[in-house]
Amino acid sequence: MWVKGRIPCSSAELNIDIVLQCGQSFRWKRDLINKSWQGVFSNKLWILKQGSSEISYEVLSSDAECHQTKVEKEQICNEELVDYFQFNVPLVPLYDAWSQADEKFKKLALRYQGVRMLRQDPVENVFSFICSSNNNIQRISSMVEHLCSSYGKQIAAF
Repeated sequence: MWVKGRIPCSSAELNIDIVLQCGQSFRWKRDLINKSWQGVFSNKLWILKQGSSEISYEVLSSDAECHQTKVEKEQICNEELVDYFQFNVPLVPLYDAWSQADEKFKKLALRYQGVRMLRQDPVENVFSFICSSNNNIQRISSMVEHLCSSYGKQIAAF
């Protein structure tokens, strides 16, 4: 069952295009036609799309969650998304403080607003790090995807 929702979020708090392809996580695929991102975290398939003031999502929830109401599923997905992107840490005040402390950061901050750290699954993060030795992002993504397909739990098939 698909769960749909949205979370208020400005591009100053998250630039999804930079964050999901900068080399922190290797499981996100960009859909240029739909202007969205597809990826897996919290054992769910997520489709994310950034608007001017929000992140909208569609999530394929597992059969184990079938007893929950639509509202409960949406609340759980909101909490997981907030945790994954660490939205509880307001980025704009940090950028302001860092810009006052460092002129180089101030110049870069104008071009790279909304860059934040992801809270990833520690096991996947360790395996991604191991795969990263002397490799490029495309190869690391392929290796991580192969590991997840071979040893992970199947969530969906396309």
